[in-house]
Amino acid sequence: MAKQEIAGKWRGHYQVPHFPQHDSTFTAFISENSGFIEGAIEDDCQLGEATLTGSFSFPSVQFTKVYLTQGRIDDVVKRGNQTVIVSSFYGPPVEYQGTMTDDGKEMSGTWTISSDRGNSRGTWTAYRLDEKKKTKERSNQTSEPDQVKQAEDQLVEVS
Repeated sequence: MAKQEIAGKWRGHYQVPHFPQHDSTFTAFISENSGFIEGAIEDDCQLGEATLTGSFSFPSVQFTKVYLTQGRIDDVVKRGNQTVIVSSFYGPPVEYQGTMTDDGKEMSGTWTISSDRGNSRGTWTAYRLDEKKKTKERSNQTSEPDQVKQAEDQLVEVS
């Protein structure tokens, strides 16, 4: 079994048991450095953008997702002549755990939200989006002199 990398663009789906109307798809952009992962997730539902931080040691992946785009107003405070709105991230963080397939093209697992109202759990899956692009790029590779020639030809056409 070859060691796989997690860095790249992923497309996924998470399910919310008992509330299928809250199921959503997402796109994740992940970078990795010595087992530490970080990145951004864009949910297709109203929750929007989130950050992710965690760890990856093939085949295990775990990360925490924190939403950024929908602030929750915690308090409104008067400071002198100014009114200050104190807000925090939308809801509690979401903990993801899962495994990557042997070929490195898919991941799946569970997510958990722990809050003062109790715990919520569900499942998630994701597949690598940039794999097709990498394969196409490899098959269409040209030598550096050919690339320079193509760029020069394009400049001539524009002039």
